Amino acid sequence: MKMPCALVIVAMAALLTPATDARAQFYSTYVCANGERFAMAFFDGYVSLQFGEKLIHVPQRMTLHGARYRTRDINLSVDGPNVKLMRGRKTTSCKIESRIG
Repeated sequence: MKMPCALVIVAMAALLTPATDARAQFYSTYVCANGERFAMAFFDGYVSLQFGEKLIHVPQRMTLHGARYRTRDINLSVDGPNVKLMRGRKTTSCKIESRIG
């Protein structure tokens, strides 16, 4: 799946996510050092990640610098355009590819 299409899927999923007036602050696509690509929609208190066909909501955690989002299987550290993604035991660095909003 190409990233613009994935970005549209994330945007549509964001509209269908049950929440009280939850609107994404912006959407971004990322490319990682290991070749992985994903789209991310930023909301107050969480992000929605789109890996191919899979959509995952990841809650925000407290941090002193940047932003951190974490579930049992995903640890995401965002510092400006740079992202450190840990899925399971694999960690990779990612950079922003495009941003909308």
